[in-house]
Amino acid sequence: MSYYEYRIVPAPASLPRVRGVKSPEDRYAHAMTLSLNTEAHAGWEFQRSETMTTEVRRGWLGKRSTETLTVLVFRRWVETEDEGESHADWRETAATPEDLAAEIAQEPRQSSMQSQGQGPRLSASRGAQGELRPLPGSSRG
Repeated sequence: MSYYEYRIVPAPASLPRVRGVKSPEDRYAHAMTLSLNTEAHAGWEFQRSETMTTEVRRGWLGKRSTETLTVLVFRRWVETEDEGESHADWRETAATPEDLAAEIAQEPRQSSMQSQGQGPRLSASRGAQGELRPLPGSSRG
């Protein structure tokens, strides 16, 4: 399944000073160009700009005031793998629960850490019938 992914970024709020660009309109156009090109290099396609009015509170005890925000909306197409093709190989090699249980039963009971001598010291071991047998002296912790 493929779909569009959206990204919303704030429009430039400050006008950068650039040599040769004098008027506020030109400075704003330059800032917008930089912002749009930056997102375009990352694969985002510009859709539109939106202006929204919101109520904000400055400070903890500040009064509420109305502020206008301008955001830029970008989108890009996301390709995903087709589910039928990506899981086909997995279905062919998947083991049944019975196969997995038999495989687990054949594994030794000690963990890999214990077999390498890195695990905790044991004070007992299990016999063939599952009963616990204490280990002699120095091997106990």
